[in-house]
Amino acid sequence: MPRISAPLVALLLALVACADATPTPRGDPGSPTDAAVAARLDAYEAVIRHLVGSERVDWETIYVMERICVNAGDGAEPRDCDELPAMDQDQLRIRLADIGAPIRFVRDYEEADPNGRILDGRERSVFVWLGPVSAGPEGSLEVPGSMGCGGLCGTGSVWKVEEQRGTWTVVGSVEGAGTWIA
Repeated sequence: MPRISAPLVALLLALVACADATPTPRGDPGSPTDAAVAARLDAYEAVIRHLVGSERVDWETIYVMERICVNAGDGAEPRDCDELPAMDQDQLRIRLADIGAPIRFVRDYEEADPNGRILDGRERSVFVWLGPVSAGPEGSLEVPGSMGCGGLCGTGSVWKVEEQRGTWTVVGSVEGAGTWIA
């Protein structure tokens, strides 16, 4: 009878110990939960692209607040905030990889700009904050969102997002929401 070497037995035991007998649950792409997550990510991606592209600047860094706040479109102090799940942050980083600047999720503006370099224009970076996605009329989505890039540089609103030729795009602000510009 052939002998199995001790290192091979150890390797096999390690592999068995590391294996999880419970199958990893996979979402059903057609389920309402997965569809809602995909729609939320589509909307956030569209709003971030819109806000970051509103200024013709090659940004050094794009900071995105990791909290989702109901008043994100008005540029005021964030309130009524929930965490953007880490998995959503990872997906947005992947989706926005082509944007030309690194995406960094931060807790708040102070974490993004502790030395005032963005505020006084020494660093060409942008800070984006987002609100919860809600359903709009005729299949559109509505997302509060703002961006600040130092001094008198920024904009925000509740943005109307629509699917056009397979891509979600900001088509303007929601009727009656107005847009602020600094």
